Amino acid sequence: MKLIIRNGHIWAGNPAAEKICDLLIEDDHIAAIGDVPPITDADVIDASDKLVLPALVDPHAHFIGGDNAGYYMLAAAGVATALDPIIGRGEDAVKYMRATPAGLNIGWLYLIKPGSTVSGPSPKREEFAAVIEQAVNTGAMGVKIAGAHFPLTPDATAMAIEVAAEKHVPLMLHAGTTAERDDFAGMREAVSLSNGNPFILAHINAYCNGNTCGSQCAEAVEALQLLRDNPRIVSESTLSDLSCMGTRMINGIPESLCMIDVLENLGFPGTYAGMLDAVASGKLMVSGPAGKEFRFYDPSAGLARCREHNGAVTVGFKRHDMVKNAIVASGRRNDESFVVNAFSTDGGVIPRNVVLDKGLAMVNAGFFTMTEFVAKSATAGAKLLGLEHRKGFLAVGADADIVIANPATRHAEVTISNGKIIYRNGEFFPTENKIFSLDKEKLPDWLN
Repeated sequence: MKLIIRNGHIWAGNPAAEKICDLLIEDDHIAAIGDVPPITDADVIDASDKLVLPALVDPHAHFIGGDNAGYYMLAAAGVATALDPIIGRGEDAVKYMRATPAGLNIGWLYLIKPGSTVSGPSPKREEFAAVIEQAVNTGAMGVKIAGAHFPLTPDATAMAIEVAAEKHVPLMLHAGTTAERDDFAGMREAVSLSNGNPFILAHINAYCNGNTCGSQCAEAVEALQLLRDNPRIVSESTLSDLSCMGTRMINGIPESLCMIDVLENLGFPGTYAGMLDAVASGKLMVSGPAGKEFRFYDPSAGLARCREHNGAVTVGFKRHDMVKNAIVASGRRNDESFVVNAFSTDGGVIPRNVVLDKGLAMVNAGFFTMTEFVAKSATAGAKLLGLEHRKGFLAVGADADIVIANPATRHAEVTISNGKIIYRNGEFFPTENKIFSLDKEKLPDWLN
């Protein structure tokens, strides 16, 4: 297969530099960037006045499950590569990833969950070692601790970080333990538990919610300094103003401690009945299917879905100050590199796949350059996943993962993954997903 993209504003290389020219794709790689002569058997896309960027790499999204909407929502948002960080059974993950031919490059993390994949909130070192080995052997990219959702003790959390580092396996941590929740105090605790070991601290801006010192922006400034002082912790941040989470009920109580906290902070009991009241009031928005995507329902439709599924739904609520998000996203180290490495969505099936939209708006507002946006939205995510040798940039020989975006709408018009068009102006093209796992021969640099 040959595909020519003509006359686009191409941001090529690493670091990316603008070229108004053509790009040739042959099979699954970029074959040329520059003046491409006519080729008889090539398909052609006119990208005049459009941005041609490396397709987004999303190192924290939620798409694996019985509903396939998350895959399509990612593709429509310009994502070609994504990691789902909360899977409990590897065989189910692989089954679901193969069942939806969205054309994405996808991987997953194995969830360390007390009472499920480990015995309880304080497993012994041998149990952590065994579950981490099991995760890698079943094809996971690494492991995830869901922190305040399903907490371990502080000592157990520190031990898990240490064991994963010893085994050179990526570990992602959602802040919070049996001692702290997922607020700024929880982030401080997470940093202290690292003991100099590397791990991914998920969605930094989520912890800067003002609960600890009363100001989201002040917490964001302190969060950046914590990360500057602990350079072995890598991280990502989201750009949506929404906080979202899924939950299920056990005996009328949300399984996730985070969901209980949310309800109580909104002024409702941390129960199923309280959740119904919060949805009916409009303070919690329930998302559900609408064609090939999930959207937020109005309160009456959301209440009906919540009852239909006995509270096992995903909800969203306004939480994140956009100035706070910008502070976290644009913070620098002394060498001008970004403190928070990458953008993520914490989206997928959750309706907040806004990196392209909000990120380009931040470029327009002068928070960072287009070159820097490419670095955070594609290159950095590829580095977190150990894929930077072939993804996250546009150059001859690199994987042909490309998004063509309209700079006026800041939305993807075409998403190309491994040389194939998987999304174009609202239409999806069935293509087999490619599943990636941990490559012990090419570990992410941050693990070393």
